[in-house]
Amino acid sequence: MRPENARNEPAQATRVLMGQVMVRLVRMLAIVRVIMFAAFVLISALTGTVPKDTLKSLTDMGLLIIAGIGLGLALVLFALGWMLGKTVKG
Repeated sequence: MRPENARNEPAQATRVLMGQVMVRLVRMLAIVRVIMFAAFVLISALTGTVPKDTLKSLTDMGLLIIAGIGLGLALVLFALGWMLGKTVKG
């Protein structure tokens, strides 16, 4: 017979393991995106091309709009990291 105070340890360990796997997967995807962006910048610099449309749209926007986009992106990534951290922590 099983004692009353026995806990289901394998299920708990599996949940923690899945959280760690998700964190590693998110980190790997982030690293791949950074490397791809770096390769794009390097190739663009070597060929001498300039993304005129992107530069024009950024210079047409005001400083507050660009700062707002950056702040919004930072808040979204903060919330994502917070939720992922809570998931892994248990």
